[in-house]
Amino acid sequence: MITSCFSDNKDPIAAGEEVGRKLMGAEYSLVFVNHTLNIQKIVKSIRDTTGSVVFGCSSSYGLSDNNMVEKGVCALGFSFRDLVGGFSVVSLEKGHDEDLVESALIDLSSKREKLIPVFARYSAIVSNMPEKLISLKPYFYLIDFSDPFAFLDDALIKGIRSVISPNAPLVGANAFGDVKLWKSYQILNDVYSNSAVLGIFATPKSFGFASRASPVIKDRTPYIVTKAVGYSVYEINYRPALEVYSEITGLSAGELKEKKILAYTIGTEFPFTMIDVAGNPLMEYPLMVNDDGSILFGTKTFVGSVLLSAKSDRKKVVEDAREAVKEALRKVKEPQALVIFDAWQRLAAMGEDYEKESDMITQAAKGLPLVGAYTMGEHCSLGGFLGHQNGSIVAIALGEELDLDYSTTANSIPFLDPH
Repeated sequence: MITSCFSDNKDPIAAGEEVGRKLMGAEYSLVFVNHTLNIQKIVKSIRDTTGSVVFGCSSSYGLSDNNMVEKGVCALGFSFRDLVGGFSVVSLEKGHDEDLVESALIDLSSKREKLIPVFARYSAIVSNMPEKLISLKPYFYLIDFSDPFAFLDDALIKGIRSVISPNAPLVGANAFGDVKLWKSYQILNDVYSNSAVLGIFATPKSFGFASRASPVIKDRTPYIVTKAVGYSVYEINYRPALEVYSEITGLSAGELKEKKILAYTIGTEFPFTMIDVAGNPLMEYPLMVNDDGSILFGTKTFVGSVLLSAKSDRKKVVEDAREAVKEALRKVKEPQALVIFDAWQRLAAMGEDYEKESDMITQAAKGLPLVGAYTMGEHCSLGGFLGHQNGSIVAIALGEELDLDYSTTANSIPFLDPH
């Protein structure tokens, strides 16, 4: 079974019960809850009602079928005979500890190994030795929901590549939270903060991933990061970063310091873009001005990174949303559901036209069960380069099992490991 629903009931327990009743029979409940609500009570109520594994994160707006939900909970419940999942949590008291990330990933990797026998299948290879049998592991897909204010993205991606696989199919998102309070929430049968929830699903079903960013380059002048520490950029082109950004925005350094939080206004109107190693354009959003005058970005920006001044284009935001959904659906057989991670920067860039993008998403979904969240960062890969993105839309389509020619694909598909 698979079903999507939402509730905007102001009573958190009633909202959880309403969603839970609609998800009865689901083994897994993917939920996105507005970050201002009592998430603890909502999650407990859903879990008590369904008995399912409840996982997800806090969001700003949510999407559910044809509805854009401002303050509520959106959910997708699912269970299949041939799908099994396992989860781990990285919970940091404070600061950043890569050892904890590695420990959680090792735990997740062990769950992957335990899941393999559940779906081990055998198929004859039509070759010179047709009697030879190979054991085929199922597909494995990773999902993560992390706290953007814990700055775990690089450690997660590095750990996934080293502990699980360099070609791990991964989708995920940074939970939306309050930049002023420096807080967001991650969900796994309970509510966490300053943490990451990691999940792995084993299934012969097909998943289609697609991602789009929508930068429009307005200035080809290269802005080279010449001093940076972690997520903070101190110098661009050997000049103070705030001074350079002041020239781009037309606002004085004093005005930018006074605003401090750039994320919701100036950072959306005046982002940067850069090109990753795979040639994809990535948006780089300035979040805030630090007390020392450096600029905090949403992703780690290394010395030598070449930034280009960009702008958000409303028409392109809508077009890219349609293309991401269409591409994800094309990659699966008989689509059954759609999950969307959509950057809050895209929502902000749409301004008063914000519903045009969500309308396009629901149109492209063609009536499929749909759940989505507006997030603070996105992950997407399928056997390729693992990376963290800002300002992008990620579409995940779930479909029926693929018809595979095992004689040619067994060695080329991630985790389909013959022996």
